[in-house]
Formats: sequence, structure tokens, C-alpha cells
Amino acid sequence: MPGHRHLPKFASASLFAFFIASSLVPPASAQDYMEAQRCVWRCNEATGGRQPAYDQCIARSCDIEPEPKQSKKPSVAAPTGPLTGPMSGPMSGKADYSTDLPEGQWAYGTHPVMGRGAFVNIGAGAFGVTCPPPQGRYVSSVRMSQFLKPAGLTDTSVFATAFTGPFQIDSVQTWTVKSKGKVAGYGYYEIFSDICTTRIPELMTSGSYVLFNAEGHGIEQTPDGGYAMTLKTAHGMVAIKSEADMVQIPGNRVIPLSGSTKAIRRLMAECPAFRQQVTEGCEADD
Repeated sequence: MPGHRHLPKFASASLFAFFIASSLVPPASAQDYMEAQRCVWRCNEATGGRQPAYDQCIARSCDIEPEPKQSKKPSVAAPTGPLTGPMSGPMSGKADYSTDLPEGQWAYGTHPVMGRGAFVNIGAGAFGVTCPPPQGRYVSSVRMSQFLKPAGLTDTSVFATAFTGPFQIDSVQTWTVKSKGKVAGYGYYEIFSDICTTRIPELMTSGSYVLFNAEGHGIEQTPDGGYAMTLKTAHGMVAIKSEADMVQIPGNRVIPLSGSTKAIRRLMAECPAFRQQVTEGCEADD
């Protein structure tokens, strides 16, 4: 696994987040990915997700290897996967998430690849929040299908992200990539940390989450006391200081957040450590 890298922190945990990286082989084709995913969904439906029947069905029927079990607990400073597993309690009410839900509709339940959480479908993939077994202050995981990566980036790129509605610069970061087996591209990106670093409050209250289609270079404070995010493009550096500046970067990936609050609150009901941090607020770590 490649070495971890942390970028400089320009403000408090309630404003900027910086994460951990690894790599994955790029997808061969969307057709291969979707065929593998449909096979896994069939196994999930046939077994109800129960182990070991679920993994045995995948091994027998799909061209994928089940996610390997973690034999040693990762360190808090540098968590590694897999991070799916038993929650702290029973599912909170009826799960209503499905891969067949209309694009942009948030719901709570179990995604066949990324596990149990609050998710929204985007094209052939999904984006969402999960609650892995806690590791110290690390209690929440933001995950997105590998296919949601903007076209101009690679798995090892430094992603640049922001929120809109209202506009707020998020971070320049690399994400951990979790491999799901032999089918290239069958995986997801992950940020695993405390609720402030994973930006749970903003994911619950903003209008959208934007992944820029250009590599992040840095975040700097401006003379007026604000912040500017610098992106590397084929035509040089571009500074993003407001939502109006975003039009300079075509092909951005926009994740709608309308409806996320209800779905994430249902997830919180079964995650005491997650819920406690949300109650404490992000200034608790400053």
C-alpha cells in the first residue's frame, strides 16, 4: 500500500479536511462493472446479505473475489480496509435504499458494494455515508463508487472539493481506494475519520457536493480574510473563490445533497459514537 500523505491544514477541523491515499487499477469498461454489480446484487437478494452464504454465492457465481477479512486491527492514525462490518445496533426502521431508486434520491439501507448507510444513486454509481466499527475518534466513512471520479482525474490524483448552497471550499485531498476483487473498477473511494473531517454537518445541510474535474494544488488565505482553492488545469492554475468561479472548470461531478439529512439521521440511530460526535459539534476537536 502506498505511503500516506497529509496536506497542510489551513484552518480548523470545521472548515478543511485532509485524508489518506492508495491506488486501484482503472476500470476496463462500464459494461464489465455493471455485469459484476448485477451479479452481486442477485447474491445479496438471494441470501439477504447473510454470511457466509453471501460470500459463497459471489465466489461461485460472480467474477469477483469477496472482500478479504482484516486480520489485524488498523491503527487509528492510518486506518486501512475493509471497514464494513457489524454496526452498534439493529437497523433503524425499514431500510428503503435500493440501487433502483431514481438518481438523486437519498435513502437509508444497504448498498451491495459499499455496505450499510445513507446513499444517493448517481448514474451507474452511488455516494454516501456509512458507520464502520469505530476506531478511536474515527467513526464515520464517506464513500463513493469509483465511476464517480471526474473524467480528468486518476485514482492517485489530489481531488479538490467544495460545497454549494451555500458555497464553501472543502479541501484538496487524496482518497483511499478500496478494491472489491478481480473485476477492474469494482471498488469505491473512501474517507474514514471523525465526523468533522468527513464533513458530516455540511453533507447534511448544503445543497450539493462538488468534485472538480481538475487536480487540487492548494488552499490559501486571501487578503480579505477569505480562502481560495487553486486547481491545476491544462491551461495553467485556476483559483476558485466563489461559486461563480466554478464555471472555469468544465466536467465537474455534482452530488445532490437534498434529502441527505433524513437518511443520515436514520444511520445515526444505530451508531452511538457517530451520534455523540454530531451532538458535540465540530469545535470539540479544535
